[in-house]
Amino acid sequence: MIPRQGHLAHDHCFGPPHSHAPPAARSGTGGPARRRALRENEPRPPSSPRCRLKLRPGYTGQSDSLVPLNPPHQRDLPQRPRSVTIEPDLHFAHRERFIAAPIHGRYVVWVSIYPTPARTIAIVGAGLAGLACADQLAAAGHQVTLFDKSRGPGGRMATRRIATELGDASFDHGAQYFTVRSPGFHALVAQWEALGLAARWPEAGADAWVGVPAMNAPVKKMAAAHDVHWSARVDALFRAAAGWSLQGEGLSGQFFDAVVIALPAEQAAVLLEPWDAAMAQQAAATRSDPCWTAMIALAEPLPTGSAPLRDCGPIAWAACNSSKPGRTGPQGWVIQATPAWSLEHLEADASWVTQALVSGLTDCLQIAIPDPVCATSHRWRYARSGAHGAGLLHNPALDLGVCGDWLIGPRVESAWQSGSLLGKLLSGQKALDHR
Repeated sequence: MIPRQGHLAHDHCFGPPHSHAPPAARSGTGGPARRRALRENEPRPPSSPRCRLKLRPGYTGQSDSLVPLNPPHQRDLPQRPRSVTIEPDLHFAHRERFIAAPIHGRYVVWVSIYPTPARTIAIVGAGLAGLACADQLAAAGHQVTLFDKSRGPGGRMATRRIATELGDASFDHGAQYFTVRSPGFHALVAQWEALGLAARWPEAGADAWVGVPAMNAPVKKMAAAHDVHWSARVDALFRAAAGWSLQGEGLSGQFFDAVVIALPAEQAAVLLEPWDAAMAQQAAATRSDPCWTAMIALAEPLPTGSAPLRDCGPIAWAACNSSKPGRTGPQGWVIQATPAWSLEHLEADASWVTQALVSGLTDCLQIAIPDPVCATSHRWRYARSGAHGAGLLHNPALDLGVCGDWLIGPRVESAWQSGSLLGKLLSGQKALDHR
């Protein structure tokens, strides 16, 4: 693609074309004072920190033939080619108009863009981190396929539904709520709220948000935009001349140009170990805490307030799931054990865990809890992540990347930030640091 000079001048990103240069400048005559005066009188680009050259959608990669015109007082000298990186701007890429590419320098005569073909990228893990990474990569024109061992979207923002004689009971048995701090995540949550997919939950705090009508609603919306293979367990990675392939259950055997691992640290370490020992060691050293979670549905509401119960005996958190906005069905309670209790009873029978945690809730509330219409438990081996702090891991030589909340800290927003950072890195965009 070769934009015309007039197009560049019209965008006001660069100095005047060669034909518009002052006569004295074109001839190269005049002393230092004269040349300084000419420079001061030249049209200036806007005060924006970055000038942008508009390119057609789909162009990514680098330009190796950007030719800037010399300043007016040096027009008689040879031209000096310069290379720049073309950085797609997501604010433009999703439209049918332009991608903005920053070009440093004011004097440009023409530019040839060599588009980078779309790459095929596999993402192992379709939780919030993997989907955030997929959003960035897909917006940059890459072909993304996600694989997850779960039966549906959610990850640790999962929701369990159980049929009862009183109707379906719903339980957010993973993350109970999330908070919003960074501008990027704030903008995304605002979109979720506008779509009716998220709402505040004041009972958990002034800054607490939940998915609506279930915690996994936002993740389900994100997953719908991508090619996600559910019930696909990845046990190992294989690399050949044709690229990366995934080995495990429910996999197609296709090859990919790059692989992203968006799993809890302990699971990521297993896949990384044969390929990058340093990254595997970092993942293995960032340990997660386990959590047993009990879920009960009741025929009659308990005579308690709507505020969640925190840190009482073996219970780290207990809340009436029905108090969250948009919930229907019988009253459901989610009871989550402390990390220490969960670790001590990690291999215990699920039915025993349910009884023990319901008994603990009875003691903490000091009321009798009637027999539930349904009761079950779920063991999260990797519930609360560690905090590595790097934001992401990347081996460019292998086309292998890692993202997840554990690379920042144990928050829902951290998963989104890490995935977005890696997606921007792999698609050649500049990303703000998460810290």
